[in-house]
Amino acid sequence: MIHNPDKAMFSVIKPTPRKISSFINSQENKPFTYDEVGISKDGPLSEDHPIANNFKLINRQFNIGEGEKSYQSAKKAFIRWGMFDLDWVNVKPTTPMKEDYLFGIVSHVMGVWSVNVCKIIYLIDDSGPIERFGLGYGTLPGHAICGEERLTVAFNQETGKVSYDIFSFSTESQLIAKISSFHLRTLQNRFANASARRMRYFAHI
Repeated sequence: MIHNPDKAMFSVIKPTPRKISSFINSQENKPFTYDEVGISKDGPLSEDHPIANNFKLINRQFNIGEGEKSYQSAKKAFIRWGMFDLDWVNVKPTTPMKEDYLFGIVSHVMGVWSVNVCKIIYLIDDSGPIERFGLGYGTLPGHAICGEERLTVAFNQETGKVSYDIFSFSTESQLIAKISSFHLRTLQNRFANASARRMRYFAHI
């Protein structure tokens, strides 16, 4: 097991809740691993934005339902971290979302377990013609990727459409990540599609 507070945790054995908590706690006073903290709140950003010189931009929008009821169902699931409720990735711990909250993204891919630690930078809770709920979080040293991601669910009262949006900018921060950058990009796309399917499911409960 690689258990270094300045690197993501990797293990061929499933880490225990105690080890996961200990690793997350080791990041408590660590700085973000990039300088552009909070920029995701203004996204999506175009490919000619200066940040695109150093980061890969991802912007995905998925239609997941229709109507106020669908939005409220999706929002409730989002608050419970439902977008990470997948068979190969989840979030620990799933306590209420708040700014400066640390959490670990626990994944199991190709026989390897990993724990990547992030910190919530801001929350979104907009009312009006377009209701929107979400959060933006950034990477700490205990993460294989360097960058920021914003996840939101939104309800357009005019069209009745409910959407799930993902915007991120990132680059590989560790040698193991740089070596397998193509695989990591594939995982990011896999997560986006799987997460959207999960949120679509919750929106129809």
